[in-house]
Amino acid sequence: MATSNNDKPQKSRWQGRIVWLIAFVIAFVAVKSYKQHAADGEAIAQGTEKATASMQQIQSQAAQQHPDQALGVATSRAAAAQGQARLASESGAQKADDAAGQFLGYYLANVRARFDYCKSQGVDISAFVSAFRQRNAALYEKSRVINARGPYSADALENTTYNQMGPTIVQMIRKNTEDLAARANTTTTALCQGLAAAPDEAVNQLDLSRINPPLYQALSEAQ
Repeated sequence: MATSNNDKPQKSRWQGRIVWLIAFVIAFVAVKSYKQHAADGEAIAQGTEKATASMQQIQSQAAQQHPDQALGVATSRAAAAQGQARLASESGAQKADDAAGQFLGYYLANVRARFDYCKSQGVDISAFVSAFRQRNAALYEKSRVINARGPYSADALENTTYNQMGPTIVQMIRKNTEDLAARANTTTTALCQGLAAAPDEAVNQLDLSRINPPLYQALSEAQ
């Protein structure tokens, strides 16, 4: 006999699966290091190591403290709370820098790392990436202006950040996706296919003003 869950509208089933997407990565730790030490390979490596350790610690603690929650949900809430606390303690250029760095982590996770992960699952989510880019175009351009104030150009900073942090971000996405797939009795491929099939709805669920209002406000108001 079919369960009541099977009688729910498709939209409700999709929203139940989309939660795995909402994962903030603390890439701003690395971004700060890259901006300050553009030509110092050792400092960049240290920044990458620190950011990687921070992300892994947040994910591990979230799993231990909230075993009843999907890993992506627990991790995203913990990471967002940490980022929001930083922003609340800052002002001026420092707050703008952190907001732009946090946004870059959010942006790279969805535009590049999630694409790479789903590609490894045999799924092309180009439609999702395009929709995400379009929705976040204004904030992205503003973050680029702020991030370019250091020794790197915006493109160089973005590429350096992803070259250094990409594997860690992809690994986090993999863990979150595998966790949700197991909880939902589905496959990681099916979750990626959901992004490809309903990109606009996925982007709506990921809207920054909805999932992290303090970061959205900080970047919107940054000078």
